[in-house]
Amino acid sequence: MRLLRPVMALALVLGMACAEDVLVAHPSVPIDAVDQVTLKDVFLGRRTTWPNGLRVVVVLVREGDASQRLASELGKTPQQLTNWWKRLVFTGEGNMPEQVDGGPALIARVASLPGSIGWTERPADAPPGVKLLSPP
Repeated sequence: MRLLRPVMALALVLGMACAEDVLVAHPSVPIDAVDQVTLKDVFLGRRTTWPNGLRVVVVLVREGDASQRLASELGKTPQQLTNWWKRLVFTGEGNMPEQVDGGPALIARVASLPGSIGWTERPADAPPGVKLLSPP
């Protein structure tokens, strides 16, 4: 039993690390690939419009593994990311991202909102009304 617990813990960690995340974008978003700089600019509120002039709208899942991996990709903890956005709002430099309660809700919201983009776990089937972009 002693050996089983570390093996199970390792399997859980590897399973979480292997989960594939995607960027989900409304079809109006004029990009097909995202590099590290663009990812940070979008999800840290530095980019407010797309090249076609449409306003960038960030949609985030409130909690979960994918939101933790996004924060990590941005070099922050989830709490630091939340504080980052609150500072932008407080200083008048940005608006809080829209927040939803899970991947399916994120996909539905992005599909209904031109200019929107979000980060979530890859869905089993290609969802209608959005395009999927691989993170950098």
